[in-house]
Amino acid sequence: MSREKFEIYRTRRSLIAQSGRLALGSEPGLKKVIRKMSDDDLARHLIASSPEAAYGLDGLVIAEELFWESEGKHIIFPQSAGFIERLLNAKFDLSVVGGFQLPFPAFMLPMPLGFTHGGTHIRGILVTSYRLNETREIMLRYANYLQQPFNPVLSRGLGIDEQSCKRHFKVPEEAQNPVSEELKKDEPLLCISLLDGNRDPVMSSTIRGSEGFSRIGDLLSASTPEEFSQRLGPMKQANYRVRGLSREDEAAEFYAFKIVCALSVYNMATNGDLLKPGFPGELAPHIEGRLDRKGSQSFTLGYSESMSEHHSAPGMHYRQWHFRQLKDKRYYQGEYESKPVGSRWVFVRDTVVAARGADAYTLEE
Repeated sequence: MSREKFEIYRTRRSLIAQSGRLALGSEPGLKKVIRKMSDDDLARHLIASSPEAAYGLDGLVIAEELFWESEGKHIIFPQSAGFIERLLNAKFDLSVVGGFQLPFPAFMLPMPLGFTHGGTHIRGILVTSYRLNETREIMLRYANYLQQPFNPVLSRGLGIDEQSCKRHFKVPEEAQNPVSEELKKDEPLLCISLLDGNRDPVMSSTIRGSEGFSRIGDLLSASTPEEFSQRLGPMKQANYRVRGLSREDEAAEFYAFKIVCALSVYNMATNGDLLKPGFPGELAPHIEGRLDRKGSQSFTLGYSESMSEHHSAPGMHYRQWHFRQLKDKRYYQGEYESKPVGSRWVFVRDTVVAARGADAYTLEE
């Protein structure tokens, strides 16, 4: 019985730590300390060696990783690569975002190992959502992480100046979050991070993008990665191009954004019924990537049983999924009056077409 294979999001702390182990792991006075130290602790010491850079892009990414941990360490496995393809090809219009909801405020989305779309390799994704004016609160958790006691041996070896750390580790009153200038302070953000295509841990970067919910519909209407990049605006482009990301990396961010939005709409359209605790398949999957999953909560999102049966039936093929958002106020009366407008969706399930030309029909459960 084979196990499913996935690549999970790899934290920025893990990458920083691995880079440090490669650079310092052979130092006679440090190798024993470094070998016994966790990735989180080693990354913290390495950040402290250049404290003036603590609140750059890496700091924001790590703060969101810590937010994911504080929210319950949710991990959503897609049922299969085919399921991800369906999401990428799904049709839906998110022009009304008032009711848009992620499955969880923070979750990781592993990708089937080696998954590509349009020639672009897409790796594990971290998704977080919080309001713009909560950025400082998010960063305070990161500051608490930074201010834990240092190991004296490694501190001396790295030349850590603890007084300088105390000055630089204070969270700015106006913590920065690169998003469009016109966003309201209380607007919820959609933040997505994933690794770039570089497999070298010393050279690899984390692609991070964030934008307000009010911009999601406009960004989703982009038909190409290039058009998506243009719509992000100069502040956002500066945010993720600071590391000199490639064209393929920009495409990976574009597809990751589409996957996350389509997955969330799919979950709303199916009332959360298909988001089930556990792993895909009968065995725990093989997971590539360094992550402490202790205390994590794993879920699988995929097809319903009836979809799977029709999917495998001979002599039939599928048209693309189509989700329709219910926007009229009449859909929000009675038992639905407490739901925000835009939160209800009709899932127009796979339209199955018989190979011999029979009339198309909509799959019903």
